[in-house]
Amino acid sequence: MLDFAGIGRMMRCSENGVFVNSLYVLRDGELTTAPPVQKTLPEKPGYLFRLTLGLHPDIGDDRTVTLILPAAEVELLDAQAQLGAEGWEGVRPAHGAGGIQRTRRSGAGYALA
Repeated sequence: MLDFAGIGRMMRCSENGVFVNSLYVLRDGELTTAPPVQKTLPEKPGYLFRLTLGLHPDIGDDRTVTLILPAAEVELLDAQAQLGAEGWEGVRPAHGAGGIQRTRRSGAGYALA
C-alpha cells in the first residue's frame, strides 16, 4: 500500500507546497498584497446621465439643451420646446456620434432606444 500521508509530507517539504481542501497548491512567486480599499463610497450623483441634445445639422439651428436622465415627462417636453421640436425626430446628441432614433415609454418617463 502507498503511504499517501508520507508522500504528501515529502512533496510539501521538497516543493514548498500546501494541501488545501484536497488540492495541492505550489507557490511560484512572491506574495503580493492587495491595494488599499477606500473606506467610504463616493457620493452618488443626482442623475444617471447628462445628455446635451441639439438639432440635426440639416435643420440649420444651433440651439442645444442639456437633459438630465432619468427625466420626468414634463422635463422631456420642456427640452423639446427649448429646441423648437415637436418630437424627437431630428434631435441628436450635440457632440456625439450617432443620433437618437426614437424614444419608447418606460415606467418612469422615456428611455432612449
